[in-house]
Amino acid sequence: MVVFLFIILSALIFRVTNLDVIEFKADEASNLFLASRPIFNHPFPYGGVVSSVGILNPPLFTYFLYAVAILTLNPQVIALIIALINSLMLGFFFLFIKNYYSKTLAFISTIFLAFSPWSIIFSRKIWPPDLIPPLSIVLLYSLHKAVLSKKMIFWLPVSVSSLFLIQLDLSSAFFILLLVFFLILQKPKISFLYLIIGIFIGLIPTIPYIIYELTNGCPDCLLLLNLEKNLPINRSLEVFLRPLQILSQGNFHFLLGDDTLTFAKEFPLIYELRKFLYLEYFLIPLGILIFWKKYQKLRFLTYSIVALPLIYFLFRLKPVMHYFIIIAPILALFLG
Repeated sequence: MVVFLFIILSALIFRVTNLDVIEFKADEASNLFLASRPIFNHPFPYGGVVSSVGILNPPLFTYFLYAVAILTLNPQVIALIIALINSLMLGFFFLFIKNYYSKTLAFISTIFLAFSPWSIIFSRKIWPPDLIPPLSIVLLYSLHKAVLSKKMIFWLPVSVSSLFLIQLDLSSAFFILLLVFFLILQKPKISFLYLIIGIFIGLIPTIPYIIYELTNGCPDCLLLLNLEKNLPINRSLEVFLRPLQILSQGNFHFLLGDDTLTFAKEFPLIYELRKFLYLEYFLIPLGILIFWKKYQKLRFLTYSIVALPLIYFLFRLKPVMHYFIIIAPILALFLG
């Protein structure tokens, strides 16, 4: 109990404090605006915000945000609720890893996630990717229950969480498809009944979105077919670095800009100590290799993690950090 409470406290300390400095720009404001429409007697939106490639996102996050907006429209309080969800799910992550592996591994893995700068950043904003870490933990837990414990009913949350992850951010589809592909190759015992029920439940939030697309000539279908025009011309090798950075540090200039230099001058010791985190560039691949060797029934996780940056590279996706937040809990397990 003491260790569990320490985990929760560790998760909370940087997620629920200093809420006056949460990021609240165009995306966050747009999400809150869409979610608050019904409160002011406007109809529910049929979609979420428009993605960076011009495709309208499904409305799942908007529906979640509406349930919160009924209680408050204060961005700091909403960010607090999202931060609490992420923190409590880290407690659940600790308990489930402890159950399937060991208390030591669970503690180390969860602490890495609790103090991961990027995990903290993507856990206290009014933005769809901030619900990806909790859902990815649900997916990882459900896969353990279905594949290792052979609890067939857990194929239901596997399919529901997978579809919800895709609805929160379309880039999640790449990882989910890889997961499905490598999982099928391992030929686990699957309950198609629970999978189908889960797919049905997972698609319910998309019904207004689908109706809109079908009744308006499916404008996003055309955008999807011409998606290549909105992607960068050149492929970026940086996508291969992002899985090694998502748990520690890297690419912070995207957020800090020139303030990086100011931080380095005012806190030179801390800035230099960050170099110790480069050890993860070696430890994560080593952890993947050890995990692959020890847990044969879960090898599909290692294959999916290794293949993800390659797929991003082939499809010319931008090397943005939030495309990799979905694999953070698995990487923490490998690192532990």
